[in-house]
Amino acid sequence: MRAGPLRAILVVLCAVVFGVGIQGYSQSATPSLPATPPQPAGATNVPVAKTPAPYESDPKFVAAMTEGKKLSAKGDMIFAIDAYKKANKISGGKCAECLRQMNTHPDEDGQLQGCSRDCG
Repeated sequence: MRAGPLRAILVVLCAVVFGVGIQGYSQSATPSLPATPPQPAGATNVPVAKTPAPYESDPKFVAAMTEGKKLSAKGDMIFAIDAYKKANKISGGKCAECLRQMNTHPDEDGQLQGCSRDCG
């Protein structure tokens, strides 16, 4: 299998997903993408409301997130992290805010919680 086509696919994928190219790869080979997708005639730029995930209305999830926020505000980071872990578990591991909060606050050892340890 040749590396050329795979590298081109990787460059396009990185450009689309992350908005970046691979270092050392010529920019002329990277396709330019429009800043915004084309709109149908007569369409307006009305923002679409985000549909909340099903777990966001779960009372147990809401309680765990509220507890995590209260504990964070009080400075009880160890217990706040535990509350965010619980909320993330309730969400089935799909709560980006939970993961962000766990990776923002240091644990009892002064280390940031790593997703590799906490994500199932």
